[in-house]
Amino acid sequence: QQIDARYAARREAEERELSYINAVAKQVHTYFSQVKDCTNVLATVLKQDNPMYDIRLLIDEVQASGIQLPLENVLVVEIPRWQMRIFVDCDWATRFTLYHCTTEYVEFLRTVPSVFVGTEAHLVQAVRKQVDEMKLSMHACNMTLPPWRQADPILASYWSQLSTAVPLHVVTQSGGALFELQTGGSSSPISPC
Repeated sequence: QQIDARYAARREAEERELSYINAVAKQVHTYFSQVKDCTNVLATVLKQDNPMYDIRLLIDEVQASGIQLPLENVLVVEIPRWQMRIFVDCDWATRFTLYHCTTEYVEFLRTVPSVFVGTEAHLVQAVRKQVDEMKLSMHACNMTLPPWRQADPILASYWSQLSTAVPLHVVTQSGGALFELQTGGSSSPISPC
């Protein structure tokens, strides 16, 4: 029973945190349509509202193999109290855009949120769903899905960049809140707008 109670409490906390971050992301995206601005403002708001959040920015590192997809504008929110990791991808909808696709795929993309908010398990599930829809569309157009558009390489892009993600720390200045990237001992402030 005690294990069940802990599991229920963690599940409730996960749902609460996901709901909160998703609501903030939607609101920020409403005012900041540029993806980079949305990412910066969202990171600032989340960190100011919840100083306990450990927020990191995934940094794009292009692999020599050339098949790893570049990721930008992805936040990783770690919540130490619940040992929880939440991904916030502010460029989610455009990651799965195809130049040659079916009208069904275009309709599907309209249902995809602009910003993804979810745990690692949610991310895996969402990427696999997106890739399955891409495959159907490309197959209908007599094309095959390139290797770098498969689910495993896309997910590998997220996982491999976790080790190089840069911590964000909110700094309050007279002109408003900024956050700074902490890289090796030096830091540089980044304006949210």
